[in-house]
Amino acid sequence: MTACVSIIMPSYNKAAMIGQTIESVLAQSYTNWELIAVDDASTDGTEKCIKAYCEKDGRIQLVLNKNTKGANHCRNIGIEMSRGTYIIFLDADDLLATDCLMKRVKIMDSNHELNFAVFTMQVFNKSVGDNPHCWKPRKKNALSDFLAHKLPWQTMQPIWKRDFVVKLGGFDVSFQRMQDVELHTRALLRSPNFVCIDGEPDCFYRIDEERKNFSAYIFLERWVDSAVRYCNKFSPLVDVSLLKFLWGTKMAASLQLYYHVRESRITRQEYSELKRKLWEQKLTGSFGWFRLLIFKVSEFYNLWFPRIPGVNWMLTKLIIL
Repeated sequence: MTACVSIIMPSYNKAAMIGQTIESVLAQSYTNWELIAVDDASTDGTEKCIKAYCEKDGRIQLVLNKNTKGANHCRNIGIEMSRGTYIIFLDADDLLATDCLMKRVKIMDSNHELNFAVFTMQVFNKSVGDNPHCWKPRKKNALSDFLAHKLPWQTMQPIWKRDFVVKLGGFDVSFQRMQDVELHTRALLRSPNFVCIDGEPDCFYRIDEERKNFSAYIFLERWVDSAVRYCNKFSPLVDVSLLKFLWGTKMAASLQLYYHVRESRITRQEYSELKRKLWEQKLTGSFGWFRLLIFKVSEFYNLWFPRIPGVNWMLTKLIIL
């Protein structure tokens, strides 16, 4: 196997974690890779940390943005600069297993018709192994699942043919959240050739709250804005039979709002403002009145009653029937 893999890593104020991420790349058993780190005007020493690794290994490149422009802009810079046959997107606080590239390249080299392949990922809090949950990719109903925000896989899990990513046009820079959801939805609308590998995890996704570097309100504002953009973008593009699934994206954003206002992470006024932004855009399709009723029931239940396992799952299922 001789194909070069371009690993594209956006970074913003990840000085405390990015060293561990880069070390996981350096530890790869497959050595024909390039790491393109695009720093989005960090202020915490991230730049210094990456530069130290660049001096040690010529396969690591650093691009510095003068102003903060967002992860999608950084990823697109990386795509443009990449020289590899294949591309992997790696966030600056996540990790790769030692044999990640070896296994992925083997699948792609053995199946030249593939546009991408998706692999199993494990989540962790502070160290790998402290959380047993694995994110196994699902090929069946992948498009409808993305539309409903029942995400079949995450940014780090696919390995892509570079040519296919270029034809897609890279990431949509207008999305501040749901960046990978938007890209994967657009990719699936092209009816690509891809496989999902249900094996041992080859990458690790950090969910530790310390990785976040913005407030709860900004987090939710970005989520709501992206959910509305996503519904607006794809409702004219998908088959009418798939429109109902977009209600799942609205429900997922709503559940985040309910949780944060209940936990007093945002004020009631902020909640009302974000809810209005989320629901002022109407989705077309039949039985809209029924789905709005389900939303009202969900809001009442989540804001005023103790949590009962399975209720939100059931309401979400109802809203996309």
